[in-house]
Amino acid sequence: MRLLAVETSCDETSLAVMEDGQIASLRVASQAALHQPTGGVVPEVAARRHLEVIRVEAEAALAEAGSALSELDGIAYTRGPGLVGSLLVGSSFAQALALAQRLPAVAVNHVLAHIHAVFIGQEPRFPLVALVVSGGHTSLFRLEAPLQIELLGETRDDAAGEALDKVARLLGLGYPGGAALERLAEQVPGPGVTLPRVRLEGERPDFSFSGLKTAARQAILSGEEPARVAKGFQEAVIAHLVETTRRALVPSDRMLVVGGGVAANRALGRALAEALPGLPVHVAPPALSGDNAAMIGRLGWEMLRAGITTPLGLPVLSQWAALT
Repeated sequence: MRLLAVETSCDETSLAVMEDGQIASLRVASQAALHQPTGGVVPEVAARRHLEVIRVEAEAALAEAGSALSELDGIAYTRGPGLVGSLLVGSSFAQALALAQRLPAVAVNHVLAHIHAVFIGQEPRFPLVALVVSGGHTSLFRLEAPLQIELLGETRDDAAGEALDKVARLLGLGYPGGAALERLAEQVPGPGVTLPRVRLEGERPDFSFSGLKTAARQAILSGEEPARVAKGFQEAVIAHLVETTRRALVPSDRMLVVGGGVAANRALGRALAEALPGLPVHVAPPALSGDNAAMIGRLGWEMLRAGITTPLGLPVLSQWAALT
């Protein structure tokens, strides 16, 4: 099965051609430099840039895969969650192409697709727990099968990636800040500034990062060394992610998978592996941890081979969207 996949949930215009769930070609046009002067994504600017480059990127993805439109079996696209203007560009392009080529279309949940990014080149072993940690989302899921997904817990306020970016901005590290904060933290040989360790009450494994962000701001204002603040904040965020993930696991779980932009943080991967020595931990590779069309195509492939298709004309969804 050969699919064209489209991802435009935020500020990356990504197109991929997938063959039986594996990558035949992948294009990612980043807008990071475009939004750097404002220190964050401007939705209207992002949508316009998607509109400018989406056709060029689609043609390049097809050419790199050696595929013609007539050879496609379907089109997968991101329906949400995300920025409405950005989602509209990608969904309109994908649905128009599906209509013109008389192809089935499948609308994909962006958050769940981050889980399936790990399955590209990695055979899943069910049941498993998935941690999705990105700039917009921090959630835990249990999967009994590729499309049998249960939400276990999620953030009650900021996402982990959003908190990392905001503290990086307070430290003057620019945008996007998560990777810059990680590099600064690596300069500190010992522990960073001591910040609170978060554990929420209740049985549900939820997350909260707003208090940590406030504590980091206070440390910065008190004159603490920037590198030690970066190190301490990263340590506190990772400790919260690891401990909450550990709470979500049960003895029958056969693996932990980690996806989303923050999955590229090397310290997080090491901490999870050290905390869970008896459980295989599989992290999305850096090229697939951020927003990309390959993850959309992977989940879209699972849906299409299960007989799930999407009627044309569905509205995009800015907030959490159900799988179907």
